[in-house]
Amino acid sequence: MRQDLSRFRAGAAVLALLALVAAGCGRNSGDAPSGFSPSGSNGGQDLLTVEMIQQGPDSALTPAVRVRIYDRSPANGFGIYRRVPGQGFDEIQQVPARFDGTFNDRVETYEAVDHDWQPNRQADYLARGTFNGTQTGVSPLTNQATLPAAGSADSLLVGKVVITCPVSTLNFTAKVDSAPVLVWDPLPGAVRYLIHLERLDHHLFFYGFTPPDGSSSYKLSSGLGDVMHENTLTLTSFFFWTVEAIDGNSRVIGRSDQQSFQARTITQPDSLIFCTP
Repeated sequence: MRQDLSRFRAGAAVLALLALVAAGCGRNSGDAPSGFSPSGSNGGQDLLTVEMIQQGPDSALTPAVRVRIYDRSPANGFGIYRRVPGQGFDEIQQVPARFDGTFNDRVETYEAVDHDWQPNRQADYLARGTFNGTQTGVSPLTNQATLPAAGSADSLLVGKVVITCPVSTLNFTAKVDSAPVLVWDPLPGAVRYLIHLERLDHHLFFYGFTPPDGSSSYKLSSGLGDVMHENTLTLTSFFFWTVEAIDGNSRVIGRSDQQSFQARTITQPDSLIFCTP
């Protein structure tokens, strides 16, 4: 009787271990994608960024790491992993929530927050797609993003990106054509920028990354960079836009305030602003 019970417990332990490996949870040794179980497939289509944030009431803000995924794969969810020096990847046990809708070419965007930030500790992040909650050997992998070690979370908070053209004031609305050049001041350390542009009614018109060449301007309709969504601007409409600065480790290091402009017809050149880099 005892022998049978012992065999049953041993068999149950083996089954539990196999289930853990099949699900791809827990710690995975080695660098991604080698050593993952399952390994996943690095197709380079899904993008991931990290950002230091502070959460909670103003009197007790606590540091945390925001992880954002820009998904263009068939996956309908993601497992998010963190690696600290000397260890393998651990899955963050938090289901990411979608923070934007579905764009052109089936682009979806997700985010999750890692509350386990610790001072003086570097952390690498990577995400692997799930299909109805399951990760397999063909699950898409994102790029790896790194949050560097720092003694204080304040030193990792995002800086300010200053938009220079087109800009509007309380007494003036900038008027541009349907394919304007957008310009901002470069932020030290940034290699590319994420532009978000929407109409007054919150209809999305542009969402995409500039080329990774450090350029601080972008011409709409040029097709350059990693464009996730773009529609031609509707004339006589008002638009709002923002810029985020991304460094070489896929970390968000800066963000602009929102600026606005109005798209007008090219037959009124005297009233239009033509921004130059």
